Amino acid sequence: MKNIWIFQLHEPLEAGRREKVETALRIFLSNWQAHGEPVPAKFNIHEERFILVHAQEDAASGCSIDRMFRETLGILESNGAKVAGPENVFYKNETGEVLFFHFLQAETMIKNGHIGPATIVYNSSITNEAEIASFESALKDTWLARFLAEKV
Repeated sequence: MKNIWIFQLHEPLEAGRREKVETALRIFLSNWQAHGEPVPAKFNIHEERFILVHAQEDAASGCSIDRMFRETLGILESNGAKVAGPENVFYKNETGEVLFFHFLQAETMIKNGHIGPATIVYNSSITNEAEIASFESALKDTWLARFLAEKV
């Protein structure tokens, strides 16, 4: 099983920035080490809004994980990509655009009809490959479902 870390982006990565981010991440991850040992790792970019870093379970430890965060955030920042914090809920609207809102706005978003039971919501709290199936879920199958009954 692999560990996964997710970086959410405020705006989609445009083609030119994406290529630079991919190149820099590829270089860093190919040289990433923990206690002098290589960390088998890869990444993927999903919907131009999420960077998912995958690493062999138990290959990375505290300091090496901290370094991966610093390097990844630095790569993103140097390429003009702003990372959104975990307090933001990302979802796909009816036209397929990935947007986000602050989690405290969830009830209002549902009440006003901006999102509903079938809206795809992204779960940035997953931490390993076993949970990857829940990365994209219908709102009705997430913690946000508690607000659906209150819509009436």
